[in-house]
Amino acid sequence: MERKSNVMRYFIFLILLTSYLNCLSQNTTVCGIIKDTALMQPIMDANIMIFKVGDSIPLKKVISNVNGFFSVSKRQLDTAFLMISKSGYADKLIYLAKTNSSVINLHDLTLSRKSVELNEVVINAYNTPIFYKKDTLVFTADSFRLKQN
Repeated sequence: MERKSNVMRYFIFLILLTSYLNCLSQNTTVCGIIKDTALMQPIMDANIMIFKVGDSIPLKKVISNVNGFFSVSKRQLDTAFLMISKSGYADKLIYLAKTNSSVINLHDLTLSRKSVELNEVVINAYNTPIFYKKDTLVFTADSFRLKQN
């Protein structure tokens, strides 16, 4: 009988301990909507990653939906960086300070388009010296260089 009460006390202690630890390890959710700066249209399939400060390994990674909405949940989120990237757009880095709030709503986040400026464009045009036009073989005389005389 005494052995059953010891097992029961141990079992109750474990339940109380796990519930206490769950209370300490609160989930923090970071959410927002990603939009284009020019058109203010939502950007889908943008990569959202959370990095610990001073570390290059992402803690969590999600992708924005069709409406540009994302939601990242992370247990015990300390100070971190939120990086938003999408091909054709400039990356955005947001510093997240440690907070007691369980939800961090970033509302509308804008990404600007990334453009590449070319120095020059060279277009070369070549005539085909011999080609078929329907059932006739055509020679382009300008394509052949001849010696004088």
